[in-house]
Amino acid sequence: MKIGDFAKKFSVKNDTVRYYIDLGILNPQKINNQYRFDENNIETMKEIIELKKLKFTLTEIQKILSLKRITNLISRDELEVYYDILKSKLKEIESEESNLRISKNIIHEKLAVIEEIVNKKEMKIGFPVLFLRYIQCPDCGNELTLNSASITNNKIYSGELTCKCGYKIRIDDGILETSERIERKIGKTFSDYKETIENVNPEYIAILHSSLEKMITKIKREDFRNKIFLELGTGSGLFLKNIINCFDSSNTYIVTDENINSIKSVKNIIEKSGIEINIIFIAGNYFKLPFSEKIADVVIDYFGSLSSALKVEYHPVEGVVKYLKNDCKWYGAYSFFEENSKTFYTISKKIGKKPQNILFYTYTNVFEKYFDRISSSNIGYIDNPQENKDFHFKGDKMFIWNFYGTKK
Repeated sequence: MKIGDFAKKFSVKNDTVRYYIDLGILNPQKINNQYRFDENNIETMKEIIELKKLKFTLTEIQKILSLKRITNLISRDELEVYYDILKSKLKEIESEESNLRISKNIIHEKLAVIEEIVNKKEMKIGFPVLFLRYIQCPDCGNELTLNSASITNNKIYSGELTCKCGYKIRIDDGILETSERIERKIGKTFSDYKETIENVNPEYIAILHSSLEKMITKIKREDFRNKIFLELGTGSGLFLKNIINCFDSSNTYIVTDENINSIKSVKNIIEKSGIEINIIFIAGNYFKLPFSEKIADVVIDYFGSLSSALKVEYHPVEGVVKYLKNDCKWYGAYSFFEENSKTFYTISKKIGKKPQNILFYTYTNVFEKYFDRISSSNIGYIDNPQENKDFHFKGDKMFIWNFYGTKK
């Protein structure tokens, strides 16, 4: 029997058979440079397959077959050696079974915790009535009047906020929707989790997570009780989902994004989590928020301002500085490309100008203008982009930096 027929008989590849020959556990004859397999080889292959099913490694199978070949297992001493090998494997399997039972119990416990959360009745998040004291018209600065409101447990779920000057905000399902809000399909990255872990470059996720961990570690060192957080461009909610357990009832977290679908997605996730915090969802331009000035104690900009930085003439920091209290803390994560890279050239061509707002020295200049106690951290770079990043060319380094500062 030739190697192809032999491999086919046992449903293995030709390379597998050759590997077994190299290991010496199969010993076919070689005639005219071709292996020939006889009944003895067939019986040996059956035994190899059986031993593999019994969890013996190929190294262990080598030893067993060598023992049989030099002894034929005809004496008591020879059988005792084989007995000890089998006994040792049995103990190994029993130990694995014990460990598997422990693992199985742990998994059952984790599943029970998850099932309890999943099956828990979803809470509904509305706009807190008490927060109306911070609301004002971004056009003229006057107070807004609440009309046709649906209020339950001091939370507004629908209604309209209007100003004498004509400015209006709609409240729908607890979300403040300004006239600047847009409706755009959400990308799959970080919203389709199965898709993410299967297709997104692990290096990309790792460097984002490193940036996120460093930011959260810094935040945890501070006392932010009774503070208001403002996040710019929340997107998929990646930062919020990782820091939400750090908040207590004294905190308020403002989620902003111009895309109403992103806001709805994040709101749905938080409602399903069952984690109760004071949270406000705003769909609209965070340069034109319906809030009084100097409202934010902490600003989070976890890559959220990047798209705006490409659209506006002024820097995103300058667009929101009016909402920052004195001594407001700023925590930001940003990506940069070298000016001579193909990626930077492509972005410039796409927006019709050199994107000054996403240059490293632009950020440092702006931060030095508005903040004290500035510190920055070079997280690293990635030059192998994920599949759906059509603007990032392979080989171009995308640098990730964290910036921290306290408003002057």
